Amino acid sequence: MWRMLILVSVVCVLLGAGCPSERTTTVVLRNQTNFTVDVELFFDEEQDIPEFLLEETGTRLTFSIPPGGVESFSRPCEDLQAIFINDADMRVLPGVSPEASTRVYREPNDFTCGNTLTFTFTQNILATSLQITFSLEP
Repeated sequence: MWRMLILVSVVCVLLGAGCPSERTTTVVLRNQTNFTVDVELFFDEEQDIPEFLLEETGTRLTFSIPPGGVESFSRPCEDLQAIFINDADMRVLPGVSPEASTRVYREPNDFTCGNTLTFTFTQNILATSLQITFSLEP
């Protein structure tokens, strides 16, 4: 039995095909504003973690997304069970940075393993406010 497991593992590594793959959840950050958006987000493996603990102990990622730009990352499903954007700043002018944040989105109520979570950043016509919308792709 052990020989078979070792053989299957070696074949998987060498060929890279026909082997079970780790399921992931993907996060997409889409900037549809006319300005760079700086994003700070947190995620964690504990789906019921309170927001204040998620910010203190969760994994922190930051991005600077140019106008029209897209950033994305994927994590194993068990590592991304709760996520929120703590702070997004749209850099309009020095000292003028409309901000936005989101609530915490949690697995399984808001998304499930294998989904693509998309956060889209938009602005109003005067660039005085920043909005974030959340959507799912299966």
